[in-house]
Amino acid sequence: MPLWPAPPRGLSAFLEGFSLEAGAHVHENDRAALEHLCRYALRPPLALSRLSRSSDGRVVLRLKRAMHDGTREVAFTPLQLLRRLAALVPPARSNQTRYFGVFGPGASWRKRVVPIPVTEPAPRPTAAPPTPAKPRPPYSLPWAQLLARTFLVDILRCPCGGERRVLAFIPQPRAAQEALRRLGLPSTSAPVSPARWPSQDEFDLPRDYGGVDPPFFDDAA
Repeated sequence: MPLWPAPPRGLSAFLEGFSLEAGAHVHENDRAALEHLCRYALRPPLALSRLSRSSDGRVVLRLKRAMHDGTREVAFTPLQLLRRLAALVPPARSNQTRYFGVFGPGASWRKRVVPIPVTEPAPRPTAAPPTPAKPRPPYSLPWAQLLARTFLVDILRCPCGGERRVLAFIPQPRAAQEALRRLGLPSTSAPVSPARWPSQDEFDLPRDYGGVDPPFFDDAA
């Protein structure tokens, strides 16, 4: 018996290469369902038991479920399979959790969906002498600590074993670029390609797709 029933059709969707299912509910005390959810999120990209080699040297992946056109196996050359697996590897030193839509940090509706922290009620006056309140931790973490948590690099730790000290902040972009140029360091960031809206055709498979990709330029290497 599944841990949760199948979601209604109105609570699941597949669009532009992304699937969304919002019909499953896991209670915080349901440890078995939480473990199942964690295992699902941490699953590998494919099962080795469903991989095999064909007579022509291609790698055949047997699908767990048939596709909409009945395809049950897809074949790749070794380089094609490695290319697709490499696309799943996140870039080095990048944030693994990103929020989009109304959950994005710059969304105007974010405050409508993100819960507001509940403030503690003021204590009632008593005859006993008041005890000093514990200092509350700062809401924001220092920038050096944030860098250490995100990139595992302590920017204030010197290779000599000592600790660096911040001497000055340069908020002016031109002054900061001039200081970097004089130190022989890069003064401009890497170019970023503009965002574009993908079309559904980029994710749909052609009707005559037989499970074998056309040869790529690196297949002859």
